[in-house]
Amino acid sequence: MVNGGGILFIDELYAMSKRVQEKLMSSLSTMKKGVFKFIRVGGKVNEYAKFTLVVASNKSIDELKYILLPDFYDRVVQYVIRIPSLNETKADRVNDWKANWKHLMFDETMNCPMGKEFIEWLSNIELPGNWRDLQRIAIWYKSFKEFAPEHKKLLGFNSAFDYVKNQYRVIIERKDFNYNEYEFEFSDELTPFAQVENYQKQLALWAKEVIGKGSYKRAVDFFNQKGSPITEKTLYNWANPKQI
Repeated sequence: MVNGGGILFIDELYAMSKRVQEKLMSSLSTMKKGVFKFIRVGGKVNEYAKFTLVVASNKSIDELKYILLPDFYDRVVQYVIRIPSLNETKADRVNDWKANWKHLMFDETMNCPMGKEFIEWLSNIELPGNWRDLQRIAIWYKSFKEFAPEHKKLLGFNSAFDYVKNQYRVIIERKDFNYNEYEFEFSDELTPFAQVENYQKQLALWAKEVIGKGSYKRAVDFFNQKGSPITEKTLYNWANPKQI
């Protein structure tokens, strides 16, 4: 039975298996007046529906050409609207931030953070998760403001901005350095002493970024609590062997 029409939305198109693409191919071939034909799961007879098909993907059209089956691609990629990511529209970041804060309805209990230093930082960072990253930042900021004083002290941050920056670095930021970067690999081209020096450098960098969250002092405090006394100077010298 043909209904009055509607929208069939398919998200993350690139993740659709080829088997599913094959199954949908005949259904997504329109008949007259925008009518589609399909068979329900477990059914045996053709049914008909009228709708507008809308698909979305974070992959480019050029990428989809090689990901999707050619015939399926021809059926779903017709009228294309490209929406730029937040990283491509940094000039709009402040307005996006305000809209995001309002969308989460945080404006009903707290004014949208607009401090100069915070906005400057927010306007220049990368947001690989797009709108979701703005939401994370808003949630972290508001949550810290509502933490009890003892919780803030336990976390070790003096302001919501400092807390948000740390959360961004740990959860959102995707730089070259990560846990895998500090997995040491031996090389047969180095002498034993050079191997040790290189290992100490990697250990010091890992301790600073992963354990110390960017601070040698926090890394030292952590190791001292574990019963392995070490000094900031030692870690620094390990990380900068040429300055020893």
